[in-house]
Amino acid sequence: MSSTDDIAQLRAELETLTKGLDFYRDWQIALFKQLHGQNAEPDLNTLVISGKEWLDLFDEQSTARGKRFFIQEVQKWYALTANDLRDLMTQGNDVAQGISGFLDDFRAHTAFDFYDKAGLFRTTVNKVLKRGKVITEGEWYTLQELQVSGPSSTFTDDEIEKVTELMATYESTK
Repeated sequence: MSSTDDIAQLRAELETLTKGLDFYRDWQIALFKQLHGQNAEPDLNTLVISGKEWLDLFDEQSTARGKRFFIQEVQKWYALTANDLRDLMTQGNDVAQGISGFLDDFRAHTAFDFYDKAGLFRTTVNKVLKRGKVITEGEWYTLQELQVSGPSSTFTDDEIEKVTELMATYESTK
């Protein structure tokens, strides 16, 4: 594969990631306006930068290494934001329902799962299976979202079966 093909592949990956990033950003702006009125404008410095800005930064780089840096930064944003969303889901039914609705809409809009891109599904499944139990509500919500979104091909049937059993055990102790 030529360097040009590598760069095109990297840009395509960043375009995919920024499509989801922009969807999240628009959701955050909509929530802000819902709370403060439709004419209110959030401080854009408090929001993740737009996908177009990420792509512009990517395009300004002259090396594949420089371009990969921006993909890694967006992937880190996904991981951090996924953890924040998971933690917020434990704050109550209204918040959990709002985030769950966002994740459903995100999946429909982008054709991929937020938590999957963030690596949160794999990390949580590995942690729970190694420990042999679900110990936090955040883990349970993440695993619930995995079941809702449909497990990707990265999980074996045995992993899914064991996780389902561990979730049931956690639920029975609540």
